[in-house]
Amino acid sequence: MKRIVLLLAVAGAGCIVPSLTDLEAERARTCDADHPCLTGYLCASGVCQPAGSAECTPGDTRPCGQAGGECRQGTEKCSDAAKWDGTCTGAVGPVTEVCDGKDNDCDGTKDDNAVTSSCGVDAGVCAGKSRACLSGTPEATCSAASFGSDYEAGETRCDGLDNDCDGLVDAADPDCPPWSHAIAIDGVNDFTAEERFATTSGGYTGWITWDADHLYVGYQGPEIAAGSATKWLLIYFGAVGPGTTAGVTYTTQSPHLPFPATHHARLKLDRSFFSLLAFNGSAWSPAATGTMSYGLQGDFVELRFPLANLGAPATLAVHVSMISEAPGEWTWGGIPSTTFPSDGYDRDYTHYLEFDLAGTGAPASYPPR
Repeated sequence: MKRIVLLLAVAGAGCIVPSLTDLEAERARTCDADHPCLTGYLCASGVCQPAGSAECTPGDTRPCGQAGGECRQGTEKCSDAAKWDGTCTGAVGPVTEVCDGKDNDCDGTKDDNAVTSSCGVDAGVCAGKSRACLSGTPEATCSAASFGSDYEAGETRCDGLDNDCDGLVDAADPDCPPWSHAIAIDGVNDFTAEERFATTSGGYTGWITWDADHLYVGYQGPEIAAGSATKWLLIYFGAVGPGTTAGVTYTTQSPHLPFPATHHARLKLDRSFFSLLAFNGSAWSPAATGTMSYGLQGDFVELRFPLANLGAPATLAVHVSMISEAPGEWTWGGIPSTTFPSDGYDRDYTHYLEFDLAGTGAPASYPPR
């Protein structure tokens, strides 16, 4: 029995097992390369710390910062405290984009929104614009690339803007020609948004434009397609000659007109009647029609009126509406949309449009009068 005890004592002397007290003491034990910490601990700042509390191994490095474009990543080190030190050494970060053919702000695109010098023009659509960046170089002489799509070297659009940046807008600019748009009379709508007018009725829309020789009127709505023999498209003109504010009577509807009308055009929607009347000073009577014509397809109709047959006016007043004869007399679809407060029986017209046929403005730019 004594022999066995002695052997165990000798065997135990060759292997030291740390006690719980030893392990607790390990937390605060100093350490270095010659005095390592026990398993499960890490030497950080010369002190043994539990390995789980460390972010990294002291002396390790990792990449940091942004990559791509002109940006370059740097290196961040793990401190003696087993924490990343937060310093990104050698990194090149994004800067304001300049016009040099490079991606300075590191967003994946070269020269986007690059800061360049001013074009130095303070008028019209050029005001406040900076030089465009072209192939890594600021534009030497500013052009549409710098000034934008509204810029023109010489005014031609006549769109209410000073397109050539000379301080003159449209009619005041001798470069700007009069408004002109010829319409093919084929029942296909080739009017533009600048010629479009709302009406007093939902589902109905009108268009008006002109060239040097003709006035063109377009109109769209469900009754155009219906082709009724009791419904009319009516147009009154205030041009050259004697005028009246008493409209033509349709069954029992006789509108009061907001201007002295000299001519009156009407189209019966079953296509059986299309004419032009002129006021002769005492009554409405048939007038010469010249090349007056219309085209109708589906719910759209377009009409052409020779300006010569209206007296070749310099300015022209226009009113458009729909009217239904008996049974079911009704007035609707007025242009301008403010001409009567609501559709109904025997409506008087209270507003109209007046166009300067030698002017540069688009038709839709003219407000109701």
